[in-house]
Amino acid sequence: MVKKTGAKRCTVIFAHPGFHFYRKPFEFSHFKFDKDIVDKIIDIETHHCDPITFLGPGYGGKLLFIDEAVQSGWWLAPISSNDSHDYRNVPGKSRIGVVAEELSQKAIFSELKKRMTFASSFPIQLFASALVGDQQYPMGRHIPTSETLKIICDFVIPEEEKVGLERIEVLINGKVKAIKKLRNVSNADLTAVPQSTASGARPVSGRIVIDVNKPNIPSSPGYIYLRIFGYKAGKLIPSPIYVAPFYLK
Repeated sequence: MVKKTGAKRCTVIFAHPGFHFYRKPFEFSHFKFDKDIVDKIIDIETHHCDPITFLGPGYGGKLLFIDEAVQSGWWLAPISSNDSHDYRNVPGKSRIGVVAEELSQKAIFSELKKRMTFASSFPIQLFASALVGDQQYPMGRHIPTSETLKIICDFVIPEEEKVGLERIEVLINGKVKAIKKLRNVSNADLTAVPQSTASGARPVSGRIVIDVNKPNIPSSPGYIYLRIFGYKAGKLIPSPIYVAPFYLK
């Protein structure tokens, strides 16, 4: 529709990929990469509010939908969905996190177009960036290949939320390359701005820095993103937070 109408100012989010099995053959024709509208398709749903319909492997049956799409050429960031068609009734807690300068329609749409988003199933303020040499790039950006780089994750969880961070996974080209355990992390490990912990058991704010070394950096083109798992009442939250990829030039 975007291509046929020649829409100039629209942005499109790919929701519920593979959600209905009987629609899969027809959905793939829309999902297939198209260089003419790559700037228009900005986000893809990575998980859904209903755990029964949790979005699993993509159309090929091996990679997740987000990996399948990105590897085919799309420049995408993740979202999660409540699947509500009534703004007065928003079920569940799945949400799109947008990092914006201010709470205004203009600012939010501007950052959506820059892929400055993450997908979460619980309230969290999160900003990820990549440090290449002395240059820092926000999430969703294209970054130069390098001998080494650092992935920086700044986060704040509201004190009233009885949720902690369990681990961060670093995925490169769709494969987990590093895991950082966080459940019992201390303030000494959080090298950020003001930090705090609740009963010394869970980090509620801080900065996690993960080094990505040369052996793990793919040849161009490639992409790196974070998948963050939380826990509540000692149990792992099944829907991880997906952070917009960094795209290697």
